[in-house]
Amino acid sequence: MPEESKERELRQKYLKIELLNKEYEQLCVQEELIKNKIGELAMLKNSIDKIENKEGYSQVGAGVFVHSKIIDSDAFLVDIGKKLFAKMSKNEVKEYLDKKLEYLKKINSQISERKKSVEKEIQKQIAEIRVREQ
Repeated sequence: MPEESKERELRQKYLKIELLNKEYEQLCVQEELIKNKIGELAMLKNSIDKIENKEGYSQVGAGVFVHSKIIDSDAFLVDIGKKLFAKMSKNEVKEYLDKKLEYLKKINSQISERKKSVEKEIQKQIAEIRVREQ
């Protein structure tokens, strides 16, 4: 009977390690997506000042562009989420992007901390298995 209990406990530990590994992988994916979004927003913020009153092509989506003319380079329409848009000046857009970047960096930091925690828990479980197998 004690052997069955030991066997069951080992299976539970292996299952826990497997679940922790899956969580770790998901955290890595989330972290990568957020890093990409941070890079994208940082580039956007840096390019806002370069927008001038002139002609050019504007993307309308999926690699399709339309010839357009910017008549007011200080008037932006910003998607603020949930299909809501707000009119903003250049400075307001930069402030908005700063807040968004700050938020994403905070989330990324939390994900990084959780990854460390999961990693420690995996190591702990592995160590416990080694002790029980001896």
